[in-house]
Amino acid sequence: MKKGTNKFLNNSFTAYMRATMASPVGAKRSAGYVKETLVNVFSFMALLWLVAAAERSGGYAGNISVVISASVGAIFYANWIVTGISRRARPAPLGFVPIGWKRRVVYTYLSNLMYTIFTYIIMTACVIVLILFWALTILIISHYWILTNWSFEWIQFIGAGWRTQLFTMFTGLLFYGVGACISFVGNKKLRTALTIGFPVLMHIFLTILRSVINGGDYYYYVDILDDFENFQGNIGWLVAVIIASVASVALSVYLCIRNEKPSKI
Repeated sequence: MKKGTNKFLNNSFTAYMRATMASPVGAKRSAGYVKETLVNVFSFMALLWLVAAAERSGGYAGNISVVISASVGAIFYANWIVTGISRRARPAPLGFVPIGWKRRVVYTYLSNLMYTIFTYIIMTACVIVLILFWALTILIISHYWILTNWSFEWIQFIGAGWRTQLFTMFTGLLFYGVGACISFVGNKKLRTALTIGFPVLMHIFLTILRSVINGGDYYYYVDILDDFENFQGNIGWLVAVIIASVASVALSVYLCIRNEKPSKI
């Protein structure tokens, strides 16, 4: 049993994951590292804000479950651009893990998946802790346990058809692919421009989509998840997002292979 557990916890993949986050200490203390981290945080939070804005209409949050795929895509995006710092660092412990380039490519994507799962679990736990803290505070002040009548009726796909669900799913995949591509960009200025520019471009895209849904006039409180399903031309927008997301993932795979096997590309 102990031997099996040791093999599960200590293998080439777990070694790769540990090395991914083991950036040189000097890099973590540098001003450049701090600046890039701040840029990454801004980019991630901007994407999360866009996801929330896409499904809200004057504070209504009936369709929040439909955008889970897009929000998870934003978390994938964040993990890509964060782990990219460790991957690009020189010298980096990641470069000394004794595995072949093909396995490195596979491990790159698997490690991002694992880190995203861990991140989502941590974020969920933090939300639960905050809710409990809020409920206990109210209980102490007013002697009323607010979670007694807590309702989870909003956790359902209210009013979201297949086009809307596919649109949000492939939007999340677009976040994933773009984040992966950015993590493999070596030029710092270009990488910073892409990290800042991507959420800005998504905001422009969202603004145009709102305008189209509203018949040509910009109106911020258009609930895209309620209105996307029924407006004319939604198939064209859906196809465009599908093509962009698949292309971004394919490009990320190319860049990953080039990063691990530069002499063969």
